[in-house]
Amino acid sequence: MYLINRSPSSAVENKIPEELWTSVIPSLEGLRRFGCIVYVHSQEGKLDPKAKKGVFVGYPSGVKGFRVWLIDEENVL
Repeated sequence: MYLINRSPSSAVENKIPEELWTSVIPSLEGLRRFGCIVYVHSQEGKLDPKAKKGVFVGYPSGVKGFRVWLIDEENVL
């Protein structure tokens, strides 16, 4: 829904739905490019690295956040 509400819709004459609801153009700064390198905060131990390197793979539905493929662990967060 996050992406849908920030994309132009043909049902409302190619306007952005959130702009129609709030009368303000939504900021797109929180969006990331698919496949870009990201770093995920980690709190595993005092001497361990504070971030894990991963690849951005998308936005989960129904949850605020990102889906990230962790390169070293070979799993998705």
